[in-house]
Amino acid sequence: MFEQRIKESPIIGLNGMGGGVTSYILYSAASSGSYEVSRSLRFKDGDSAYLDRTPGAGNRKTWTWAAWVKKSESTRGVLFGGGTTQSDTQFTSIEFESDDTLRVTGWNTLWAQSNALFRDYSAWMHVVISFDSTQSSASDQIKMYVNGQQLTKATENALSQNTDYGINQAVRHTIGAISQDANPKSDFYLADVHFVDGQALAATNFGELDSNNVWQPKSFNGSHGSNGYHLKFDDNSSDSALGTDSSGNNNNWSVNNIKAVVDGLTTADQGFDVVTYTGNHPTGQSITNLNFSPDLIWIKDRSGGNWNYIFDSVRGTENAIFSNAANAENTY
Repeated sequence: MFEQRIKESPIIGLNGMGGGVTSYILYSAASSGSYEVSRSLRFKDGDSAYLDRTPGAGNRKTWTWAAWVKKSESTRGVLFGGGTTQSDTQFTSIEFESDDTLRVTGWNTLWAQSNALFRDYSAWMHVVISFDSTQSSASDQIKMYVNGQQLTKATENALSQNTDYGINQAVRHTIGAISQDANPKSDFYLADVHFVDGQALAATNFGELDSNNVWQPKSFNGSHGSNGYHLKFDDNSSDSALGTDSSGNNNNWSVNNIKAVVDGLTTADQGFDVVTYTGNHPTGQSITNLNFSPDLIWIKDRSGGNWNYIFDSVRGTENAIFSNAANAENTY
């Protein structure tokens, strides 16, 4: 659904590599294009990619976390968490579990788990978690939204009313890893991340339906609170700049094992380029003057009428498709 409003730039950071920046422009059609989400950040568990920050003490009873998420695989993925002590009141984590459910958990107790499963790795979804231990009913204490819809819970355990929990204490918090030990457990993209300290908000504060009934991003116009932040990932002037808070609070995050651009490159050819060469069949040759490892190659003979050959990393290096014919995939 979200892909309908994405325009992808040819400038793509870390093509085929680990964590990094991907350029997107996400428009809110319901707002006549007035709000844009320009970039996302890739987290890959194999590269130990994560963000971390130790805030001052905030409201541990009431908060909201919201972000656009695109899963990369069916695995446990930690979206956001806080706490370093192994207890339910000192540790809280928002995660996708390996069974593709969304959950909010303490160290020993699963507070809320979605009935819905999220297995579409090609689509963006908007996730909002509203947490409020001041409420008496478990159904009101943790509310989970995806694309504007409040989720039915398959598992629900009541918080102790008016109790402080893990997030917003003055200890390490993480995005893309378990805060207790900063162990990366994530493989997904994130964009337009908000944390609101002291308010339990609904999804409508961050998104809206367009005229086609598709959930779209919108500008958040409220206060983020003292520990709140807004991560846009739009400053890729350096690796550390990716963690810049745009809320006005200067609650910046430390960036770990994530690069703003490929080493040594500052131009658009890090993700898209054209190379001309002279063929030497049947000897073969290696084309080495690209500044990245391409996931798709389109080859065309400029001196004759031979077909266009397209190879990609999904099909494999010897399986070709053709832009100028309706033929099936073939092996070369």
